[in-house]
Amino acid sequence: MSGADPSHGTFVCERSGPTAVVMFADRHHGNAMSSRRMRELQSLLGELAADDSVRSVVLRAQEGKSFAVGCDFREMIDLTAGAETDAWTDAIADLCVVCLEMPKPTVAALDGHVIGIGLMLALACDYRLGSESCSLRMPHFELGLACTFGGYLLERTVGRHVMQNMLMSGEPWSPESSLADGLLHEIVPDGDLARTALKRALHFAAYDLPAFAATKYTLSLPHTQQLRAMQHSTRLRNRADFATDLPRRRMRRILNRE
Repeated sequence: MSGADPSHGTFVCERSGPTAVVMFADRHHGNAMSSRRMRELQSLLGELAADDSVRSVVLRAQEGKSFAVGCDFREMIDLTAGAETDAWTDAIADLCVVCLEMPKPTVAALDGHVIGIGLMLALACDYRLGSESCSLRMPHFELGLACTFGGYLLERTVGRHVMQNMLMSGEPWSPESSLADGLLHEIVPDGDLARTALKRALHFAAYDLPAFAATKYTLSLPHTQQLRAMQHSTRLRNRADFATDLPRRRMRRILNRE
C-alpha cells in the first residue's frame, strides 16, 4: 500500500488505489473504543466520504489485534450519570450514523474479539468478513447496560430472533454461527483477512458510485432516523444505568482480571 497517513491519533489510514484502508492502531491489543477514539474515527470517515479520490473503505485492526472489544472500561469507570455519559452515548450514535451514511462501500474485516461498540460499527458497514478465529458478542446486560443502539442494529441486520438470542445469552458467536445467522458475509482463513478485505473493497470500488450512494442513502435513511430518534431516550437510560453504579462495579471486576 502507499500513501500512509498517521495523523489520526490511534487510527492509521493507508491508500491502495481507490481504496482507503483504516487500521485500528491502539496500543492495547483489544482496540477498546473510548469517546475520543470514536470521535477520531467519525472525523476520519467524514474526510474519506468527502474525498472524491476514495471509492471504497476497509475498516480493520492492525495485525495481531482484535477489531474492537467494545467500550473503554478505563474511561467508563470514571463516568458520572451526567453530561459525560451523554457525550459517550452521542459518540456511539454519531459513529454508527456516519458509517451508515458513508456514500462509498465499506468493508469490515473482523478479527479477534468484536464486542459491543465494535460489533455495532461492523453492523453499520456494507460488507463483513470474519477470520476463522473471530468472535462476535453483545454482552450489555451482563454489564448492567441497556442495548438500544446495538439491539436495533442487530435486529435490522439479522432479525428479531437472532437479536434476542445474542442479547439474552450474552454469549460469543463463532464465525460459523455468525455466517449462518447473517452477521458475516464470508469467513476468511486466518492470515488472509487483510488481503481478502482489500480485494473485495477494490471490486466494490469499480461500481458506479452515484448508483451505489443513492441506493444506500435510500435504504439506510429509516435506520439513521431511528438511531437519531432513540438518542435522547438512550441518554436518559444510560444516565440511569450509571446512577446505580452497577456497570462500573462490573467493569472494575473485569479490569482486575486482566
